[in-house]
Amino acid sequence: MLAALTFVREVRRAQQTLYVHSFSFVLVLLIPVCAIRADLLSDFKTEYPAAASRIEQAYSHVMISDLETQYDYEGKLADAEQVEYLRDGDAVRAQTKILQSTDPKLTPGTVRAFGGQADKFFEIRKRNDTRPYAIEYYSPRDDFDLYVRNHCRPVFAPYCLYNNRIVDYLFDFIERGVHLPVRIVSAETSSLDGANVVEVVTEFSVPDQWLKRYHLYFQPHTWTLLGWMFQYDKALDHGGCIQCRIGYEAGSDPPKLTSLQYWGESPSKPGFKANHTIVKITECKFGPIPKSEFSLGAFGVEEPVISGSGTNKWWLVGLNIPIVFAIGIWLVFLAYQRKRRSKGLSGDTAIYQKG
Repeated sequence: MLAALTFVREVRRAQQTLYVHSFSFVLVLLIPVCAIRADLLSDFKTEYPAAASRIEQAYSHVMISDLETQYDYEGKLADAEQVEYLRDGDAVRAQTKILQSTDPKLTPGTVRAFGGQADKFFEIRKRNDTRPYAIEYYSPRDDFDLYVRNHCRPVFAPYCLYNNRIVDYLFDFIERGVHLPVRIVSAETSSLDGANVVEVVTEFSVPDQWLKRYHLYFQPHTWTLLGWMFQYDKALDHGGCIQCRIGYEAGSDPPKLTSLQYWGESPSKPGFKANHTIVKITECKFGPIPKSEFSLGAFGVEEPVISGSGTNKWWLVGLNIPIVFAIGIWLVFLAYQRKRRSKGLSGDTAIYQKG
């Protein structure tokens, strides 16, 4: 009996020792993982601003040619365009040739161009190569930066989320005049389309709305942006999202853009890419571009004279209508007064004569 009790005690002591060793082993495994995650997060906060600055500097002087295909929310072809983008510092220009479109106003062969700078922005269009350009807009533009980031995405995609620089989004995010604090939740190794990446998760909330989240995907060590996912639905893990993917030429430094994609996803259609935009880069070349390329003269169009700070030529037409109407009323009033004065003088003369 005593031997049996002794055996039981030994077994329990061995189990306790095993539990302690097992727990210690788990801790040994977990501590490096947590340390790696903490190091990645710290490295991202410290290193990314400089990495983004280098890429932004390269894409501040660039020429990009591409073929852009856009599909609607049902997956049907909406537009196919051939586009050339130019940027040199604060000057930006885009020229688009319509190859195919469901918009009856955009017939194949139509060429559109816009650009310039904030103080002198233009938009022109011509139906085909045989017709001259017609000026649709020529004026200063207060929202120039926002406009070109939205409409020239290949030039800004390597360091922007739509129209926001990632650095601004992370550390000084302002939406509609309201400062929105962004929380960097985590930075972990992950995979994206079969490639190893660092996934940085960020969160922010708009007043009176639910939480929104960006997953940012970076190339390890270089912090080159490879894509992102924006979760905007109330149910973040099961709701809708917008995805972006960015491709670069292997081994290029600075990284040369080769492809760009945007699409939306909905839980009602798993795996379906709605409003899918596919951009295939045919040429990406860094270097300074002459300032003359960012004027109407580059298209053989004479620049009109700008007086004041209007918005476009239709603003001028709208302004002229009430002016002409007011002048017309004034002329009618003068004619009425002249007629009335003429009658009054005749009456006074008659009375004088009678006196």
